[in-house]
Amino acid sequence: MSKFVTSIKSRLLERAQMDERWVAAYAAFEFARQHHTGWRKDNTTPEFHHQLAIVSEVLAIAPPDDALVLVIGALLHDISEDYKIHKFEIKERFGVEVANLVESVTKKFDGEKKDIVAYYAHIATIKNSAIIKGFDRLVNIESMNNLKPDGTPVFTLEKQKSYITETNALVIPMLKEAQKNFPEAHRIFNGIIQRLRVSMGIIQSFHHQIETLQHKMNEDADIATSPSPGR
Repeated sequence: MSKFVTSIKSRLLERAQMDERWVAAYAAFEFARQHHTGWRKDNTTPEFHHQLAIVSEVLAIAPPDDALVLVIGALLHDISEDYKIHKFEIKERFGVEVANLVESVTKKFDGEKKDIVAYYAHIATIKNSAIIKGFDRLVNIESMNNLKPDGTPVFTLEKQKSYITETNALVIPMLKEAQKNFPEAHRIFNGIIQRLRVSMGIIQSFHHQIETLQHKMNEDADIATSPSPGR
């Protein structure tokens, strides 16, 4: 078990010792850990670290009244889409609020995919779902430039551009709409939006450098293969 996993586990156990309601969060931790046993796209980071990265973000900012549901939601947000865990099982284990949250952020289940525009519009109407989805996207954006063992980026340049386009077109507008719907969480949504913009700006600057270098290399190659004057 990595230090990161151990650290989050310890924090949840500490809360469970102080408040028995947090036993459910520890149960969600173990349930998610048993399912998320693979690896992230870089083939070096455990898959479960993605869930824990969102938990870490939530623990840092969550209002006391929402913290428990947000942590459980962060742990389980991919469980239906990735492992076909039905809403009824989640409801039985963790309650109706968590089950509805997980269902709302599940884009595809058992081969059936939601309309993407309607998907984000619905999330904007559920405060905790919007927070989880915002941090989910932020964690993914911040890890896009991570490298695989062979030195290539986790996401291709084209995939990174597509992801940034979707974030600007759908995710940030969703967060802004949630900000209007839930003014008490304005600071949280604004913080996610600003961090997304900073991270995307850094990545786009990197893209520009790569494209400028590629353009220069192509120009140099054209000059090298062009016939000299007078030949």
